Amino acid sequence: MKIEYKEKKLQHKLADWLSEWFDVRTEVYSDKKKRIDIIATCKTTGLSYGIEIKTLDSKRGEEVGRWIKQAHEYSTMLWPKPNGNGEVTYSPLPIFIYPRISYTILYRPETEKRLVVKGEEYYADRHTRTSEHHTVTGMLGVFNVGELRYINSREDVGFMFSNKVIWTNKKDYKTGKAIGTNVDNYNYIINKLSQQ
Repeated sequence: MKIEYKEKKLQHKLADWLSEWFDVRTEVYSDKKKRIDIIATCKTTGLSYGIEIKTLDSKRGEEVGRWIKQAHEYSTMLWPKPNGNGEVTYSPLPIFIYPRISYTILYRPETEKRLVVKGEEYYADRHTRTSEHHTVTGMLGVFNVGELRYINSREDVGFMFSNKVIWTNKKDYKTGKAIGTNVDNYNYIINKLSQQ
């Protein structure tokens, strides 16, 4: 019961944060009657993202594996999207886990071999904590799952899939607005999901 409460609290906090850029629906059911925690639809593009949330406290390997498996299964389902005319269409969604497991659960501790170059730490996966690339996001992509995680800094967040930025709140240095969706990368995922 305590974990469910924590997950609900995390769900509400994330939904509130996302609402600046997305229309957020919580606890949405698929065509297979499975429930995902959040579907976020971008206000500027109309493209949607599924997010499955778990708390990370006391997660064992088996629990993390079941979470990834659950997210993968969700990537094979069709999810509802209201079209504004009172009708609903079903389509595949890119599925992301939150919080990230890269540099949290799957983290190489300081005691393991590391290299410091110009003040930046590099571990066996060769990338810093907030790099757009990470061994774990590449691994998750094989299962058609991405992560919602920090990229480039502690302020910039993105939907990452197979080391591709799908959406980010990172500001464009010319306009000062969020960069938003990389439509080519989004379509790459949708095409991959359609081939399952």
